[in-house]
Amino acid sequence: MFPSGGTVTPRRYPRFFWLLFFGVPVLTLLPYLMLYAAAPPGTTFTGFFFASDDLESYLTDMRMAEYGWKWNFMFTAEDTRGGYIFLYYIFWGKLALWLHLPLIVAFHLARITASLLLILAAWRYLNTFSLREAERRWGLVFFCLAIQFPRFYDREWGLLLIFHPEFYPAANMLLLPHVAFSQAMFLFAAYCLREWARTRKVKYILCGNAALLGLVLVHPYMLLPYALLALLTLYFHRGPRVASDLRALASFLLLATPYLVYLYFLMHQPDIRAWQAQSATLTPWREILTRDAALLLPALAGLLVLWRREGPRREAACFWAAPFLPVLFPLSFQERLLEAAGPGFCFAAGIAVAAVASWCRTRWGPVVLTLILLAPLSAVCLTPVNRPSAWCFMRREEVALHRWIDAHLGREDVVLAAPLYSLRLPARAGCRVWAGHHDQTLNAKEKRRKVARFFGDPTFDQEAFLRENHVDYVLWDTERCALKPPAALVPVGRWGSLILFRNEKEGAPYPPKRAGRKASRSPGCVPVAATFPAGSSTTPCASRTKGVQRKGTK
Repeated sequence: MFPSGGTVTPRRYPRFFWLLFFGVPVLTLLPYLMLYAAAPPGTTFTGFFFASDDLESYLTDMRMAEYGWKWNFMFTAEDTRGGYIFLYYIFWGKLALWLHLPLIVAFHLARITASLLLILAAWRYLNTFSLREAERRWGLVFFCLAIQFPRFYDREWGLLLIFHPEFYPAANMLLLPHVAFSQAMFLFAAYCLREWARTRKVKYILCGNAALLGLVLVHPYMLLPYALLALLTLYFHRGPRVASDLRALASFLLLATPYLVYLYFLMHQPDIRAWQAQSATLTPWREILTRDAALLLPALAGLLVLWRREGPRREAACFWAAPFLPVLFPLSFQERLLEAAGPGFCFAAGIAVAAVASWCRTRWGPVVLTLILLAPLSAVCLTPVNRPSAWCFMRREEVALHRWIDAHLGREDVVLAAPLYSLRLPARAGCRVWAGHHDQTLNAKEKRRKVARFFGDPTFDQEAFLRENHVDYVLWDTERCALKPPAALVPVGRWGSLILFRNEKEGAPYPPKRAGRKASRSPGCVPVAATFPAGSSTTPCASRTKGVQRKGTK
C-alpha cells in the first residue's frame, strides 16, 4: 500500500486517492452522527461539538440569506451598516432556502463539499512536484489525517482545545468549512500557477482567476502567501521576457481586484473598523513553535530531505516552506495565515514519514505509522462523544422558544440573554442580541461584564440598565438565575425554566394585534400567571405578545 519507490509521474487519480477522497469526509461525519444518536431524553443535538461560539456565528451568517446578500451585525444592539462580506456562508444560506434545508444540514453539506474540494486540490498540487510515488501518497495521508492532539476538553463551553486548528487541514475538514474552502482555493490557485509556468497556457490563468476570487471572498489576506508563491514561480521558471511573465502573473488577479477595492473602502466604515480591531489574532511565533511542534518537527525533517536532493526537489522545499514566512511577522491576522502554511508542512511531514517507512523491512511498519497518525484524530472525534458538554445539546423547551421568537419577533428586535442563549438566538431565532459573540459584539468585554452583573449581581441597577440601553426583550432562566426580574419587565411566555419578558421601558406600548387573528403559541409555551409568587414586583401578563407581526414585514 505504501511502496518505497515508484515512478515520478503518477496515475492521475489512483484508487488510493479515491479511498481518501470519499473516506475522510465520511469519517468526519461520525462524531456528529454519534452525538445526534446519543442526545439525552428531552434534548436535541445542536449540530456542533467544537467552539460553538464561532460556529453559531457562521450559522447566523447563513441565516442572513433570508434578507439578501448583505451581511450585518446580529450580536450587538448598535446601529450598524455591515457590508458584502461572509458571502460564502450567505451563499449556503441561499442554497438552504432554495432547497428547503435546515441551516444545520446546509452547514454540514458545506463542510463535506469543502472537504472534497480540499482533498482534490491537495492531490492536484502535489502532482506538480517531482516526487516518488510513496512520498506523494504519504504526503496526502498526512494532509488528510494529521491533527493536533487535543490539550483538554472544557465541558462547560464545549471547547475541544486545539491550538491553531487552521494549521491542520484535517481539523478544517472536521470543524471549519470556510477555512477548508479557503485552503482548497489557495491550493487550486497554486496548482494553476505552477501549471501555467510549465505550459504557458491561458486556461490556467482563467482557472487561477476563479480560484483567487473564491479565495478573497473568504480570506483575502491569503493573497500575501500566494504572492510569495508567485515570486518563487517567477524565480524557478523565469523566461527570457520577465516583463511579459510579470503581466501574466498580475492577470491572475483580474477577477479578484474589484472585490479587493470594495474591501479597501469597506474597512473605513466605523463598525467594520472596530470589529476588525477587536478580532485581531496576534500569535507569537514562539507559541506556534511550541504548540505545533508535533507537526513542525517532522515537517522540518521532510524539508531537509528534499533540500539535500539536487534538482527540482529543492523547488518543492521552497514552495512548501515559503507560506510560513508571513506567520513570523506580528500582523493582525497572524494566526489565520497558518492556513496557508499548513498544507505545505503536512506534505513535508509526509516526506519524512515516507523516508521512515522505506527503512522498515516489514509490511507492518507503514501500518504502525498510520495508526500513530490516527491517534490524535481519534481523540478529537471521540472525546466529545464520551464527555458531551452543555453546548452539544439544547432542551426541547429552548427549541420551542426559538420557534416562537422566529414567528413573532423581527430582525431588529434586541434580546438580552445569558451567554449560553445569546450565542444561539441570532442563528436559531433570527433576532439580534445585546451581547453575544466575542468578536461581533462591539465593545464585547464591557458588555459581557454587564450581562454577567445583570443576571448575577443583586447590587446591579437593572432598572437603570434597561432605561439606558436598547433592549426590547429579556430572556430569563430561572434555573440559572436566582434574582427576581425588575418591574419594567412584563412576561410574554414561558418554556420550562425559560421566560421571555418584554421591556416596558418608558411605558412603550405593545403593537396592536391584527384583527381577526389570535396570537400563536408554540409547543411548550405556557401562561406565566403562576410564574412568580404573590407580592412579586413582576406583573404576569400571558396574553400580551408582540402580536403576530412576521419577520420582514416591519
